[in-house]
Amino acid sequence: MGKYYRFVFEKKRINGYSQSVALLPPTPGEVACDWSKAQRRQCLIEVHSKWNVNCNPEKICALKGSTVKMHCEYSHPGDRSINVEKTFWFTKTERDPLDLKTQEEYVGRVEDSCFSKYCTLIIRDVKESDSATYKFRFITNKYGYTGEPGVQLSVTGYRGYSCNAVTYSDVRICALKGSSVSFYSNYNSYSNSYPTTSFWFSPGRSTVWIDSSQSEDLRLDSKYVDRVRVTNTRQKSTLTINNLKEDDSAEYRFIFKTNSFSWGSDLHGTTLTVTDLQVEVARISANQNPQRAELKCHSRCTPANYHYRWFRNGQGIDAPVLTSVSADFTDDIFEGTQVVLKCSSDANPPANYTWYKKTKSSALPRYGKGSEFDLSAIQTSDSGEYFCVANNQLGESRSESLNIDVKYAPKRADVSLSHTEIVEGDSVSLTCSSDGNPAPSYSWYKDNQVMLQGQGDMYQFTSVKSEDSGTYYCEVGNIYGHSPRLPSVSMNPPGYVAAGSSVTLTCSSVANPAATYTWYKEHSTSPAADGQTFTIVDIRGEHGGNYYCQARNSRGHHNSTIHLIVISSSASSAIAGSITFLLLIGLFLSAFIILRKKKVVRQIHQTREGAGDNETKRLGNLGRHQGSSSTAGLGNSVAQDDVCYASVIFSKNQEEPLYSNFVPAEPKTSQNEEKEENVEYSAIMIKNTP
Repeated sequence: MGKYYRFVFEKKRINGYSQSVALLPPTPGEVACDWSKAQRRQCLIEVHSKWNVNCNPEKICALKGSTVKMHCEYSHPGDRSINVEKTFWFTKTERDPLDLKTQEEYVGRVEDSCFSKYCTLIIRDVKESDSATYKFRFITNKYGYTGEPGVQLSVTGYRGYSCNAVTYSDVRICALKGSSVSFYSNYNSYSNSYPTTSFWFSPGRSTVWIDSSQSEDLRLDSKYVDRVRVTNTRQKSTLTINNLKEDDSAEYRFIFKTNSFSWGSDLHGTTLTVTDLQVEVARISANQNPQRAELKCHSRCTPANYHYRWFRNGQGIDAPVLTSVSADFTDDIFEGTQVVLKCSSDANPPANYTWYKKTKSSALPRYGKGSEFDLSAIQTSDSGEYFCVANNQLGESRSESLNIDVKYAPKRADVSLSHTEIVEGDSVSLTCSSDGNPAPSYSWYKDNQVMLQGQGDMYQFTSVKSEDSGTYYCEVGNIYGHSPRLPSVSMNPPGYVAAGSSVTLTCSSVANPAATYTWYKEHSTSPAADGQTFTIVDIRGEHGGNYYCQARNSRGHHNSTIHLIVISSSASSAIAGSITFLLLIGLFLSAFIILRKKKVVRQIHQTREGAGDNETKRLGNLGRHQGSSSTAGLGNSVAQDDVCYASVIFSKNQEEPLYSNFVPAEPKTSQNEEKEENVEYSAIMIKNTP
């Protein structure tokens, strides 16, 4: 017994006859009839179950820009009087379903075809707006039938979305005859079932397939035996073809199949063009002597990542390529070492080489020739970027730049003052500037005693005081060493040296590497002695004067001076006697002053005891008045003792710029101390020594 379906009929005139045409697909329902004024009638009739449209899959998810293929198979009763007159796909319905090919938004992007009762819709370059339900409809000479529920298409622009997809890394590939080529594909299945089968094929080989509508694995094709290799990883597949032939030029596609559908067979894959090289004479200069000819190498396409090489009588001829520069060092380059730069390239005939060094102005001055460039006893000025250019008569090639960074210990240290006139309470900054690679660290010293470290190249006095007077200098250094510290010199015995005796001068300094010492006498260019100590025996008058010690290492040098005074033996005795006499006079005067003060105090006490009450009061008042005057005088005396002389002297020696001196001056005393009550002196002096 047949099933009951719902049809909607519309009367139409076909071939001169009025016929009822089914507009809507049949659905199960009850038998009933309804006639309308619009001459449409809806009637539930019994139809044969062979009216059918089957689409697989019913849901498709595709990436934006890809190609989508839908398949539907239809059937109808085998009545010979039933003829299929039209088939089409649609998404929209106005009075009648609208053929997709007539819609403006699909023009040029869709095509449909039917083979027997198997129909296919292809949509290329799908857009997100193409997301819809697509239905297939066929119309016979008796009825029209639409498949339900159709095919639901979802288009997304996100690759992470789970969609049926087959994508390719390249749309077109050009390769040379005899070489190898690889095709890369990514795929994804929208269904929950994992692909059961996947392979590569070429649509152009359909003529040798058992069934031209069923794609066949390229590995089974006799043309590609032993020349193809397929590598599959999760959702990725790679096809490699070796020993390419010109007739391998074709389109190659990837397909995967699940238990319910297949995907990728109708999507555009990667098109391969295999080319061979041909040489032609482009131009001949017959009027020149010698004659010149221009040869041109061309092909059907330009392969990627290839460069051309010319041969003459089987021997290659090349313009320079793969030009590179290298050096023979592995560690840091230290000043004074030897560095050899080497330039190499592939060229035939052999290339000539020219060396260049980049400058700040971006100019490229010629620096040398030859494949090697020797930087012997390298200097800091040699730091920079070097490159070479290789050339022959066929062309030239430039290398990448190689950076040469010369390391060295600091060679200088200059100390500067924030301002020249300094008043007690001012904020004063000492700044030390130096060179060195890597950048040096700084240490500050006062009177040869280390001060707070970690302040870097600046030492700050927030409020300078007189006790800050002194000799300041900075020491700089890095991992490669530091210059000698300001040497300290001493003399034994100290003081004046008697003629005929001996004296030893000693010099010491802190340095890395260790310093060597040389002694000079002022105004003499030749050394007086070498070593830390310098001993002079049987001293004579001409030995007197200034001596200076020079401490030197490979990072620099510095000098310190000591003054030697030579006196005769009689003068030495006279000086000793004078000193003894002066000491005795000083002791006598001190004793006299103490006794005088005691006598005055006794007289005052005796006067107070012999007076009456009124006189006592008067003298008491007078005594108190006299006592205040004495205290004020003492105060004046004390104030005089507290007079502060602060002399700040900054000496900058141009010959030895490593240190700058901050030296306290000797206190000064006025001749009329009584007239200089409550006065403080702050003298600021800037002294520059040439």
